[in-house]
Order: sequence, then structure tokens, then C-alpha cells
Amino acid sequence: MIDLYTVSDQRGAEHLLGIAIGDGGRLVQKDHLVHQLPDGRYAGTCTYVFDDGSTVTAEFTLVQNGLDYSADYKVLSGTGALAGGQGVGRLRTMKGFEGASSSTGVYEVQFKVAAPGL
Repeated sequence: MIDLYTVSDQRGAEHLLGIAIGDGGRLVQKDHLVHQLPDGRYAGTCTYVFDDGSTVTAEFTLVQNGLDYSADYKVLSGTGALAGGQGVGRLRTMKGFEGASSSTGVYEVQFKVAAPGL
């Protein structure tokens, strides 16, 4: 996942738009809304749009440890081929691309989604 564009809103949330490289090298559009929690962690929601138009929307909690980030996702919904989807996911910083040291980061994101049609 590569963050391409960040916008801050008036509530202090960050709106992150970017692309991810999916299975087989296909591009996946991503859209994250992130806000900081009182305990220093971050939380938010995200939507991934795949090349066939299917989407996965998930909520997550993000933890920063030095220059590394990690997150756990819970899939909230899906559309298209992923309609009715449920599952979990995980994010981690790829070594050599630490996001906290710059305005962009490179992360590995994996989802395990089960949908009625799959």
C-alpha cells in the first residue's frame, strides 16, 4: 500500500487516499479516514476498491512503534463479489520504507474475507 495524498479535516482526522498492489499486480484504490485516540493509538475506517468494482470496508486500530506501524482490521462490509463479506486483516510497515520518517509509507496489508459467493 502506498499513500499518495493526505488531507486533514477540521476534526483532526487524516484522510489518506492511495493505491495498493493486489494479487497478480492489479492496482487497488484505497481510502482511509484516521483519527488519534486519547491513548495515542489511531483508529479509523477504510475502503478498498478492486478492479472489478468490488469493495471491502473495514475498521482498524493502528499502533505506532518507533518508525513502524501495525494495525488490525475487522471487515464491516463488502460489495460486488465480496457482498456480505466478513473477515479480518493486518497491516505492517515494510522494512526499509518506514512511514513515520517521511510523509509516505509502504505497508503490507492482508485481508482474509469470506463472502457467500466465494
